[in-house]
Amino acid sequence: MDEPLASLDTERKIEILPLIETLRDAYRIPIVYVSHSIEEVARLASRVVVLEAGHVVATGAVEDVLGPGLRDAGMSRFARSSVITGRLSGVDATYGLTEISHPAGTIWLTGRTGPAGREARVVIKATDITLSKTRTDGLSVQTTLAGKVASIETDDGPIAAVSIELDGQGQLFALATRKAIDELGLNRGDRVFALVKTVALDERAVAATEP
Repeated sequence: MDEPLASLDTERKIEILPLIETLRDAYRIPIVYVSHSIEEVARLASRVVVLEAGHVVATGAVEDVLGPGLRDAGMSRFARSSVITGRLSGVDATYGLTEISHPAGTIWLTGRTGPAGREARVVIKATDITLSKTRTDGLSVQTTLAGKVASIETDDGPIAAVSIELDGQGQLFALATRKAIDELGLNRGDRVFALVKTVALDERAVAATEP
């Protein structure tokens, strides 16, 4: 499938993605799916190969490749994301939120997303993460994921790239200014908390996989 949704608007994509999932799951048909959309790949793929100028620059499981694995792929910072896998654990009917359990913390999505008990992949953009060295209360942010700083990449520019090993499983890739990193005194090996706004997560792109 060579970019099958490329010419469609967002609403039509959301309608068709479940049909491709059904084709994949019901008939167990291997699919080579070509796309520039991280959200589509995160939802559909079991294994990812990233090409840049005709060369393979990363290959592996979705969670491993989309995020830290793309650091050398020449992507804009606004396109950098991570894919985190958790388990759908319930719905807060009062507020219309879906709860996804992860060893590093609870991820909240707006709306209802799939049946409880299934695994789910969440795409988190690197620019939608705020870092803290302490667990912070009194904020509107609902999702806080705990982990350890695996690496901090900097150059002469203003942006620092932080890779975080989340508690239990998974890696999270975050971007911040070098100034913010220095003022936090953040170093490799430090305990860190990643704060993500619920409204920044697109529940429509979440993949609910078979349990």
